[in-house]
Amino acid sequence: MKICPNPDCKFANKPEARFCTSCGHSFRTQRVCPEGHLMEGDVCEVCARVNAVKPPKEGTVPVSPEMMEQVLRPGAKPAPEKAAAGRSTHLVGRGGKAASARKLVGWAVTFNQAPEGLDFRILEGKTTLGADAENDIVVPRDTVSGQHLNFLYRAGKLYVTDKESTNGTFVNQRMLNPNESAEICDGDRVVAGDVEFLVKLLEGPVKA
Repeated sequence: MKICPNPDCKFANKPEARFCTSCGHSFRTQRVCPEGHLMEGDVCEVCARVNAVKPPKEGTVPVSPEMMEQVLRPGAKPAPEKAAAGRSTHLVGRGGKAASARKLVGWAVTFNQAPEGLDFRILEGKTTLGADAENDIVVPRDTVSGQHLNFLYRAGKLYVTDKESTNGTFVNQRMLNPNESAEICDGDRVVAGDVEFLVKLLEGPVKA
């Protein structure tokens, strides 16, 4: 049996398990590419899509950054000049709109991918998370469904909804039912597949 290393869990899992079926803790080290995308193997799938885009032919309209974001929506814009070593905030935007078009309400922070942590912005309204490139937060892992979960911030409260994911969505070690929503407080932990996120809110209820 494979015992979960989470001191609050210690659940006995099957030997071949890649993450704890009780709390969602990952049993393996996850990798991140230089642009901050989660990796499955040696090649970043998101960066590969960017490199696969061919330059425009003569006489065609050049592809603007906004158009590129609409096609790829990688969940993280190219990092600006490094302001602080080892840390970057990943901007998300929907439909090619700049992230600043919606109010910033918090962050989803993961330390599974890098020791210094990666943080993704959660904006007012709906923020989608999953393995597909059209999500606001892209997590290209085989344990994460294409459309895994949604964050929804409305009337001063944040909710997370499982979108019938294969490996489930956990909130503070409790697994949500398919399409079930749960209110999220500052300091809550959300697990998608085998990737854990610590949610930090600028305003709203605080975890008791």
